[in-house]
Amino acid sequence: MTAEKTIEKRLKKLAQVIAPDDKFAENVMSRIDNESITAPSAVTAQNIWRTIMKSPIIKLATAAAIIIIVFTGIHYFGGSIDGTTPAYGITDVPKILRQARTIHIKGWRCANVQLGLYDPNVVRPGREETRALWEYWVDMETGHMKCTQPGNAVIEGNEVSAPVYTTVYDGEFIMTVNDERKKVWFTKLTPYQQLLRKRKNSFAILQSMLLTIDSLKSFNKTNREKIGGQIFDIWEAELGAPSWGGSHLRIKTWISPRNGHLRRVEVWRKEGDINWYKHTELSQIEYDVALPSVIFATEAPPGYTSGNTKETANVPRLFQNRNRIGGKTGQYITSYACFTLNDGSVILGWSCTTGWPENNWESDSYQEAIFKDLIAGGELPKLPVEFYAVSPIGDDHGVQYHGRHLIYTRKENILHEWGLYVPERQLDKYYGRLDYNLFYRCNRKDLNRKGALTLGETGDIQIEKERDFDLFVLGAMAELSDDGKAPENVTYESVLQLADQIRESLIE
Repeated sequence: MTAEKTIEKRLKKLAQVIAPDDKFAENVMSRIDNESITAPSAVTAQNIWRTIMKSPIIKLATAAAIIIIVFTGIHYFGGSIDGTTPAYGITDVPKILRQARTIHIKGWRCANVQLGLYDPNVVRPGREETRALWEYWVDMETGHMKCTQPGNAVIEGNEVSAPVYTTVYDGEFIMTVNDERKKVWFTKLTPYQQLLRKRKNSFAILQSMLLTIDSLKSFNKTNREKIGGQIFDIWEAELGAPSWGGSHLRIKTWISPRNGHLRRVEVWRKEGDINWYKHTELSQIEYDVALPSVIFATEAPPGYTSGNTKETANVPRLFQNRNRIGGKTGQYITSYACFTLNDGSVILGWSCTTGWPENNWESDSYQEAIFKDLIAGGELPKLPVEFYAVSPIGDDHGVQYHGRHLIYTRKENILHEWGLYVPERQLDKYYGRLDYNLFYRCNRKDLNRKGALTLGETGDIQIEKERDFDLFVLGAMAELSDDGKAPENVTYESVLQLADQIRESLIE
């Protein structure tokens, strides 16, 4: 009997001891045969794998090792049998949260105390009287959302309170509830804005708990704790947060190694001369819970008055950020929507006008001739102020994004530029996420300055495939067009090709 046959015979006996199923060993071998090489660029690893597959003895020995691993409880193929071996960590949390059908989070958060405005002997950030309810309900499949959170601390004499406000989104209307004034207001979203809201609500939870891609890389596993009979790994991070006004934050999370679920989140904050204080504590985090039928109802609570009705609700414009450059006689430069393509290129919709949202067409009519002379891939429109470049906040990868004209749309008296901002080389990962720096320069002699603005909380949308492009990019262009239609000559493939051409011209 050959060595291979001897090993195979003993292997089958070992398999039957562990699992009586006759096909157990064959199943293990099948997994080996079908196993893909996880690092195709590693030539050495490929050669080793080919050697294993060509050698019957080594192949059988590998199967034996896998069976022994299963028998001893290590469970090579992921996770663990008894749940004691860590299987999920901090980087798994975002994906698992977004895969949930529903999410409910409850705890408290400190109201904002405006430093320098109040006597520090009366109120300091972090004191118990500044704490108020923070609760988040979200249906991840529909995008419906209800969020209750504190606003600014209120000081009357020596009494400090933390009023809360609630925002409810039912798929069409947003109802904002001011519990202090007992008043509600309604906003109605367009179909495109509803699409954006659904997409971004699933990421809003991560942002609110400071578990963004940028912050995850700062976490380290520090300890382990048992809560309610279950083991949770503790992951902690300390980071500066420019979007929090330069504050420094310490974040502590409890994560189940078995399923990657969050159990608890605590955040400490430090700003200026104020010592570290506990800012947030989320002690109830539930996945896939049954939501009360009225949780997303947009009806004024009993005893509350309405500032408007659903019939008279404001329909907001597609909008991200607006700034006036040059004082009272300056120009409004406005960003409307931002998208990041797979190659790292960015599409940004913006305008430069004498006013916003109503502009003086007699003063802006000169723009018509400028836009008509533009060509795709050529220079951006030379308006009084232009966004000539962008860069992702928080990541310095040493690459400039060069702005070029893509297309323009017109709605009422505003001409909207859709610029294509191309990095000098293809990037190794997605650098968008929450915000970009928008670099502007002035082309009017009396506005001789440069600077940078940010998109704001709405951030960008990542475009990974043609369907994303059609829904979000063309949808935004249609939203900012008088006829409600996107330009016919703009497609996902044509924009990627144009970005490649621009990139090649930069190299030359």
